Amino acid sequence: MKTIFRKLLLLIFPFTLSLPLIPLNISSIALGLFCLGAIINEKPSVKRKVKDSFLVLFLLFFLSDTLSNLLRLDFNSHFFREIKLSFLIFPIIFIAYSKTIIENFKPICYSFVFGVLVYVIYSWWFVYDFYYITNRGYRLFSLTDGYIRYMLYNYLPGAIHHSYIGIYIVFSISLILHDIITLKKRIIIKSLLLLILFVSLFFIGSKFSIIMLIFFIFSYLLILKKWIVNFIFIASSLSGLYLIKMWILGVGLNSSFYSRIEYYKCCIIIIKNNFISGVGAGNLSKASSLLCDNDILIPHNIYLRSFAENGILGFLILVAISFYLIKHSLKSKDYLYLNIVLLLILGGLIEDFIFLQRGVLFFMLFLSLFYVKNKYNTLQQI
Repeated sequence: MKTIFRKLLLLIFPFTLSLPLIPLNISSIALGLFCLGAIINEKPSVKRKVKDSFLVLFLLFFLSDTLSNLLRLDFNSHFFREIKLSFLIFPIIFIAYSKTIIENFKPICYSFVFGVLVYVIYSWWFVYDFYYITNRGYRLFSLTDGYIRYMLYNYLPGAIHHSYIGIYIVFSISLILHDIITLKKRIIIKSLLLLILFVSLFFIGSKFSIIMLIFFIFSYLLILKKWIVNFIFIASSLSGLYLIKMWILGVGLNSSFYSRIEYYKCCIIIIKNNFISGVGAGNLSKASSLLCDNDILIPHNIYLRSFAENGILGFLILVAISFYLIKHSLKSKDYLYLNIVLLLILGGLIEDFIFLQRGVLFFMLFLSLFYVKNKYNTLQQI
């Protein structure tokens, strides 16, 4: 009974992470239950917690706002933000209680996958309701004009931004495909889940998530020499891209690419003027108003944002984290671990993933999970 209760506590958080209509404060409560499930009846390993490089690097990132403020002798800006608590909590809990975490590795992953599946099914139900029930005759249903993505983002109750649900779907597809190939169990059920998520990505996810999925799966199947499967995958991907070409080349490109260029230019101006210590947490829009005549600045780049807010030190800490994760994931030879790392590093070039709660919780959950699985796993197979 205790084991079942502990597992339930561990599975609530990953399942609710991508659910619609779940307030982020509820996700925080679910995270607390997750931590409780990890520490029940297990003694922490203090030695691991103190010496681990993963923990040290993320601790420095957590403290980057504080260090930046001290360099500027600024006592008015935020010394740390609540959103950065995840960079401290996840490494400590996962490393100190790695045995429990590792034993529940697969259930944690698939709990998240089923949460993503619920969101996807909910989205398609809303599409059907929008076109054929609530707004019948308002607009013809089309898979090619890009309106589905626009409609979901603007009208779906509890909608998650397509950049975030996109990376959630990419990870879920990668996990299912990896299990189909390596475990060869429940192939029919997993293939059906794979098909639903794959098709949905082209109409629910972002351009970046589609590109990353094609890159990940093509490379993985190429390494495994799955020629027929790769041919089917590429043909299916090209068909999906053809269907959404109007969105990619039209509104999608104009609304994201060119606006980001302007944001990047403004960030570079701010960095040049505040190279050493940055402008401080929460002060980007104020600096943008003074230097770029722009009242709101959303950098859409974790590296530029860290540099602009916390100066050269904050930037170097983030770069050190990126290099460490790449090195460790390559050394581990774990395909899924490398996927998560690349999603963060490459996605961080176009989105503020680790400065918004949905991105922070996702990346810290799975980076920590795969890290302890590959470093502290003493079990032969999970």
